[in-house]
Amino acid sequence: NLVTAANQALSDIQKYAGYDAATKKGGPLMGSAVITMLQQNILSTFASAAGTSGLGNGQAVGITLNKDGSISFDKNAFEAAYNTNPSGVASLFTQGGTFAPSSSSYAGQASLVYAGTNTVPGTYAVQVSHSAAQATATGTALSAGTVSAAENLTVAEGSLSATYATSSGESLSAIAAGLNNAFAAQGMALTASAVNSGTQLQITSDAYGSASSFSVSSSNTASGTTGLAGATAGTAVSYTGTDVAGTINGVAATGTGQVLAATASDPTLQGLSVLISASGITSSTNLGSITYQPGLAQQLATLADGASNPLNGSLTTEIQGLQSQA
Repeated sequence: NLVTAANQALSDIQKYAGYDAATKKGGPLMGSAVITMLQQNILSTFASAAGTSGLGNGQAVGITLNKDGSISFDKNAFEAAYNTNPSGVASLFTQGGTFAPSSSSYAGQASLVYAGTNTVPGTYAVQVSHSAAQATATGTALSAGTVSAAENLTVAEGSLSATYATSSGESLSAIAAGLNNAFAAQGMALTASAVNSGTQLQITSDAYGSASSFSVSSSNTASGTTGLAGATAGTAVSYTGTDVAGTINGVAATGTGQVLAATASDPTLQGLSVLISASGITSSTNLGSITYQPGLAQQLATLADGASNPLNGSLTTEIQGLQSQA
């Protein structure tokens, strides 16, 4: 586990960079500022990490620092804390984020999806220029909520397709139910419903974004039909969703469905991704801010990468310097 791995690292540091009082000899790397800093960072991470749990630090789950520079783990204390507050204990170790909306109407409309190993903890503004949308087909408004002319509807999603034959006088809610049965039978991620007080038939994709699309064709597009397939019978009409668009921390981000992601090359955000569930946004809107906190496991992963990264890790650079001196 984390404590065992950390103790092994601390033991190795003591072996190569510490001082043995019994032999009165120091390790070959004794005095190295890089090694000393790594040791201090490991210990301080365990001492202060809280993530978004609100539990305080590792002591709340049985992790304590010893006078000899090692770390102890009390399994019984950990299990007691977990049984009392499982989500809180989990968030102590994992990366997490809290969203502060710019207004109450956006409360709960954004949440952390992912942060990179080297994403810098902090609070970042989230600006949305337009929200994600499902692929949606909305038919003609029929005041009676029923069709007066029959048609054969064919709905295609990728390589899948479903058909449904309507009949004159059939309600739009009944047609929606028939389409949903057809979609389920074919494994299609679409949903039909009667909207606007049952006066219009609507089909929507279950997923959001430009990767979600479907088409509708009909044998009859005359007055009194559903109106889902446009004006030309036998010609399919396509419907496609849209991706969320906006910025994180003022940096243009990439939208994939409802997920807004900063570029992995950004030195601060490192791919920070946020799920935007707010709908109906069509112009630049300050949604609020998200505060990222890495948690104990993520902090240790960042620390390990910063030390051992083969390109610019602190240990990598130290080894190269020693080899150059030799």
